[in-house]
Amino acid sequence: MHVIDFLFTPKLRLQTGAIRYGYAICTHPPTPVVQGASAKKEISLSKGIVLELPAFKDPRCTFVILNLANADNSNRPLLSGSSSITSGEPTIITLENTGTDPSMIFKPTHKARITGTVQVTDMDTWPDTPESAVYSFIE
Repeated sequence: MHVIDFLFTPKLRLQTGAIRYGYAICTHPPTPVVQGASAKKEISLSKGIVLELPAFKDPRCTFVILNLANADNSNRPLLSGSSSITSGEPTIITLENTGTDPSMIFKPTHKARITGTVQVTDMDTWPDTPESAVYSFIE
């Protein structure tokens, strides 16, 4: 994706309504993926789940929060992680499918997708990452 920047200062963005109308979205981060998933988009439950935000160059993007959420939008189960972003390098977040609440643990019957948001320097809003493909789970 391409970076769109109208060279507005933060104050000018607010005065012109650029943020309100969506004209000053600074970046379009790439679609996150699950490392090690099969070609059929299957995630093994026998090891940690590794999410990757592929490399992209925009030094204004400094931090990402990624969620592996139930594809039915119920947010149960839901695993979340976060990391700093280094421009030009992939961002890796490892999640553990463990916990004390059984409703928050993925099982082979579940399907999930990755969602997320990226922090951008000098912006009050966090642009969303594109939603990933739907993944299923295997033992």
